[in-house]
Amino acid sequence: MGRPAIHGTPRTASQRVKDSVSALRQAGGARKTFRLSPQGVQALTRIRAAHGLRTETEVIEMLLSAESARMEQTSEVARPGGPLPG
Repeated sequence: MGRPAIHGTPRTASQRVKDSVSALRQAGGARKTFRLSPQGVQALTRIRAAHGLRTETEVIEMLLSAESARMEQTSEVARPGGPLPG
């Protein structure tokens, strides 16, 4: 005799993604979709390998956090609608 199921009705992959994105947004995060040039893909791959990161998301978050910290140290601030500093 098998063990009784401990989970409810199985959810589809799209339901799991929807729940995950909803939880991310509630926590203040966001899901982004963007395109990369071939050079961007090469850079992403190189940076990911050099830092031993598992996912592309980890690379993007690391780079954004590092740039934000650098901007704070140099007092650089981007104006809304204006060009980015640097």
